[in-house]
Amino acid sequence: MRLKACLAAMLAALLALAPLSAMASDDPLADLAQAKADLKAAKAALVGYEGTGVPGFYRHEGATDAVRILTDPDVTKYQDHIRLDDPNGPTALSKVRSALEFVEECNRLRVGEGLDALEVSDTAMAVAEAQDSFYMYDEDWNDDDMAGHKFQYTPMRENLDMVSDDPFNAWYTQEKKNFETGEGDTGHYKNITRNRYYVTGFADGQGGEYDYYYRVQDFITDNTLVSIKDYSTEFPIGPTYTPAEYLKRLDGYQTWYDGLVADRKAADKAVDKARASLRHVSGTVRSTDGTPVADATVTLSDGSSSVSGTTGSDGSFDVKAPSDGTWTLAVTADGYLDSTVDSIVIGDGQTRVWGGLDVRLKPATAEVSGTVTDTDGAPITGVRVDVVDSKGPTSVLTGSDGTWSASVAPGGMTVSYPVMPDGYEAVTDTSKSLDLEAGDSAVFDLKVRLKDGSVTVAATDPGGPIQGVGVTVDGLDASTDEKGTARIDGLRPGWHKVSYTVPDGLRADGPDETYVPAGGTVRLTVSIKARPLSAIPTTGRVPWVLLSCLAALPLAAAALGLRRHADLG
Repeated sequence: MRLKACLAAMLAALLALAPLSAMASDDPLADLAQAKADLKAAKAALVGYEGTGVPGFYRHEGATDAVRILTDPDVTKYQDHIRLDDPNGPTALSKVRSALEFVEECNRLRVGEGLDALEVSDTAMAVAEAQDSFYMYDEDWNDDDMAGHKFQYTPMRENLDMVSDDPFNAWYTQEKKNFETGEGDTGHYKNITRNRYYVTGFADGQGGEYDYYYRVQDFITDNTLVSIKDYSTEFPIGPTYTPAEYLKRLDGYQTWYDGLVADRKAADKAVDKARASLRHVSGTVRSTDGTPVADATVTLSDGSSSVSGTTGSDGSFDVKAPSDGTWTLAVTADGYLDSTVDSIVIGDGQTRVWGGLDVRLKPATAEVSGTVTDTDGAPITGVRVDVVDSKGPTSVLTGSDGTWSASVAPGGMTVSYPVMPDGYEAVTDTSKSLDLEAGDSAVFDLKVRLKDGSVTVAATDPGGPIQGVGVTVDGLDASTDEKGTARIDGLRPGWHKVSYTVPDGLRADGPDETYVPAGGTVRLTVSIKARPLSAIPTTGRVPWVLLSCLAALPLAAAALGLRRHADLG
């Protein structure tokens, strides 16, 4: 890996000796293509390193176990808590540097106790960073008074601090006093001063829910760490380094990484420079709603010459002007109105790049729509709408919500509702003329109501039709004619009361209510009969039967009068 870093540095030096401008050819288009290829390669070289923090360092150094500890949820129990993009988190390179400073402080304290200094390894550092990430980002753990260690690997011991600017004030200074007096906690102090430890990992972070310092120091008690996630995956501690040696490796990686970033920035500038060497105009063609327009023809013209190009699937275009001058950009596309951009000036002593043009095309159509409802606002489904524009007639039906729409050719047109739904009649206009420009829209609604219904009555007695019988339906009156029939129109759909008027002594036998359907006619039959005579008692010497006959004469006469009227008619 160190050889790889050296080769990269040598390549960067060679590139510095041969600036991009010196490698330019006589073909600006070829230069642009090469610059784009170089930029693509520079971006690819940063994949896996840019934005990854310390895993990029581990990957560069070939420390695959350390990379896996920070990125593989199958081996690290709380891997989902690790945030590689947090600049103040324990995986940030700047925080790795401060962590090494704390290891140096720990070693000074150990040496003062007559103990050997601890060394670090990639695996031990990665484990500490995973541990610190959990404590820093786990809200439940922070809300639960930060109680208890959450080990993800074993065997090891751990010191944890979230309060002090310098955790060793509590871990060592205070607890050493406790140790000497035999009162209070001493676990952190014992971890620092235990003779059998030789490898440690340290992580430093700041933030979390309460913006605390989160410092973790893990003391490794064996040559191998085992994942608590499955208790089977083992990670050797690996090569160990003094904090100074580790910092030197980190500096080497930083120099290598900074070189890649510089290459990418230089490649970006080379692309910009290659573009600037061309007399080109670029931008995007979209419809008025922002949708990219693919396969549009883009033409630059100065009146005597022209050059054309075609937009890509994303609507982008890039065309090169043949010479300096004032150019007009014309854009055409199927289904859209033509558009132009005037006064594109190229030249005036230097090449000028016109980039980022946003050309909007209006659709070469207009929109008509409407809604069909009844007088109560309820939608009417399945109503036919005819639209006749310059391209000819077309028909649509209203949907379940009563709405309809159609795209039409710009210009004059007629919109009509030629057929009313069964049982309905129009309340508003059923036809309208429109004149729309491309991109315009118009609304033509229709309101309908249920048609009125009718009632017809046929009045008869045993002898045939009877004229002059009065019929009343909800306040509307009529009388039967010489054919014994009557008709009442203008009745709203629904149930209606029916009554009849006949001369005294007669009665009408017919329905007293009826249902009138929308646009329909109800036929009622009425029978005219004599009213029944009350019982007449006999008095004196006149037989009661005679009295009954005499009483019936006026009724018979009345019936005869109706009948004769009908006959004479």
